[in-house]
Amino acid sequence: MNGEEVTYTGKELPVAAPAKPAVESAYFEVRPPKIPLTAVPIYDEEEQAVIGYRNERSTGFYEIYDMDGEIVGLEEKGLETPLFDPIDLILILPGLTRFLGKGLF
Repeated sequence: MNGEEVTYTGKELPVAAPAKPAVESAYFEVRPPKIPLTAVPIYDEEEQAVIGYRNERSTGFYEIYDMDGEIVGLEEKGLETPLFDPIDLILILPGLTRFLGKGLF
């Protein structure tokens, strides 16, 4: 203070530190050069950090990158169940034919 050097004695009054950081929702990332610019960061809420990146290579096909820019996984969007599945006809049609045949005779 005032240019003087102050020595810590351990008898100073305590100062309360803030419990939460000033900015809670922001994060800082350093993107490795191997990761495409279109890749989206994967943010882990528990760790409160970016743990990797996900890049959509083509429609429904994704590449997962680690923090070093290496590909660690590939994902593909699952197939959607159609409203009417032709395979159902294989199981229903013979039974329906027998039911209608017996009902007519």
